[in-house]
Amino acid sequence: MKKVGEKIHQKYSVSDEKMKWYHHTFYEVNVQIFPEEVKKPQFNIDGKNYCWMSIAEMENNSRIQEVNSDIVSMVKELYH
Repeated sequence: MKKVGEKIHQKYSVSDEKMKWYHHTFYEVNVQIFPEEVKKPQFNIDGKNYCWMSIAEMENNSRIQEVNSDIVSMVKELYH
């Protein structure tokens, strides 16, 4: 696992309806063995739902663009 980027910024939180500071740290991880559950397109860990998406899928998702377009842009900068 290696750290590949970090960003601290302020933006409006749609869910909390106020300005908030965010500290994002991005890591690249080489996973040798994936549990079967995590290989599914959608999965749950400790009561939290997750799904796999490409950058293009995130860019085409209106909800993600509304609340996290900045994060998608950061990831895109790191890997394109």
